[in-house]
Amino acid sequence: MNKHSSAGSQPPAAAGLSYRLLDVRMLRDDAGDAGGERSFIEAGTHLLLLAGTGGGRLVIDGRVRLPRPGSLYVCAPGQLIEWTNYTGHPLELLLLHFDVAAPPGGEPAADAPPRFPFLGEAAAPSAVAAGQLFGAIRAGWEQGTPSGRLRAEAGLLELLSLALGIRSARRRWRSKRRAWSWSGITRARSRSWSWRRSRG
Repeated sequence: MNKHSSAGSQPPAAAGLSYRLLDVRMLRDDAGDAGGERSFIEAGTHLLLLAGTGGGRLVIDGRVRLPRPGSLYVCAPGQLIEWTNYTGHPLELLLLHFDVAAPPGGEPAADAPPRFPFLGEAAAPSAVAAGQLFGAIRAGWEQGTPSGRLRAEAGLLELLSLALGIRSARRRWRSKRRAWSWSGITRARSRSWSWRRSRG
């Protein structure tokens, strides 16, 4: 099972990369046994999973995820995904296989292929928005026409932008937490120094 670095260590130049949708598949599992059969997917390319329904369980590189409607997961090539449905409700996942390429003149070394800057879990703004994207991407890809494929490509880009938005929000939150923590330490030191001076 391959391990991949966290989002914080990925190159941030997402806007400078190009993306191509390679394939779209829908997985649906109606199994409801308490020990539901496990299925495995190995991402041969970059892979985005969009949950159309809640329930069941995903295990991505050993980390358990409980999908809800609108949950999305970005996986790197080589990651292993296990999914199980034990809830008694249908579990629907849309799998978007996509390629990431560097711009012309910016090809990376052969041992360092470009990677999408966010790996992990994000979410659509609402279950309704997720459902609309789920249906539009699936229908556009199955239509097979240039316009349908373009709509599916647009849906992929929309989902990737949501993932990047989550990444940016997390970074801002971490920065604020560090700032609050440092501010608290500074105030505590200042009070301690004032108390010592008053005692002296």
